Amino acid sequence: MSVRKRGMASIWLGILSGLLALKGYLVMQTLKTVDGAGIGITFLGFEVNDRVLTSEIMSYAYGFWIVSGTVLLVAMILAGSIRPQKLKGIKTPESV
Repeated sequence: MSVRKRGMASIWLGILSGLLALKGYLVMQTLKTVDGAGIGITFLGFEVNDRVLTSEIMSYAYGFWIVSGTVLLVAMILAGSIRPQKLKGIKTPESV
């Protein structure tokens, strides 16, 4: 995988991680405004579950946060694999 592709993949995964963390926070906030027996949860237009009981809402929020952390870890691993020496035209202290 080229340096550019790894960089772009790490950026997109970082954005996805942020969206997942935000969704976990929003799911947690809906716990305050639940009307009836539960809620429906969607992510990026896809329905995750249409009948989540009030007692299970926090487990979905924790699930979103765990997946967010995992995706962020993968993004950081991809970004860490980019070495400045491989980039052409950029002077680093080691290459000077």
